[in-house]
Amino acid sequence: MKKKILIPTDFSKNAWNAITYASDLFQNTECSFFLLNAYNATMHSRGKLMKDKAEMLSFETEKNKSASGLEKIQEMLEFRGLNDKHEYHVLSVQDDPLSAIQMAIEKKDIELVIMGTKGASNYENKLFGSNTINVMENYVSSPSHLLYYYQKVYSHNY
Repeated sequence: MKKKILIPTDFSKNAWNAITYASDLFQNTECSFFLLNAYNATMHSRGKLMKDKAEMLSFETEKNKSASGLEKIQEMLEFRGLNDKHEYHVLSVQDDPLSAIQMAIEKKDIELVIMGTKGASNYENKLFGSNTINVMENYVSSPSHLLYYYQKVYSHNY
């Protein structure tokens, strides 16, 4: 039976490192990796008609960014060399990251979540990014469900 692993991505370097780390860590295990990008369309405009059109344009823009980002990751994985034991699925979801992660875990029967400790903002003075903290606080029912990629040092409890 294939291990089902969720890897949320915001297309940052840390997210890519989490993907490659997961691939390397489970190189001898049959796995289905689910690469998840959650996006939200947010626009600030005035006037009902302009707002509706702006929100639709923003939605399409964010949807396209998500799809093209996931496509780029697939290309990078192919360039890196695919493992016959691994299959990759992409999930592009309009939602906040925490809700999208919870939905994916439930719908795809995910066994493990692997994510970078910091996202695209990569704040210097913080060990964990806000999405990582939200996942730890709101999702983790068992410490063995979550595995983090640390920027320079690999560390895991699995």
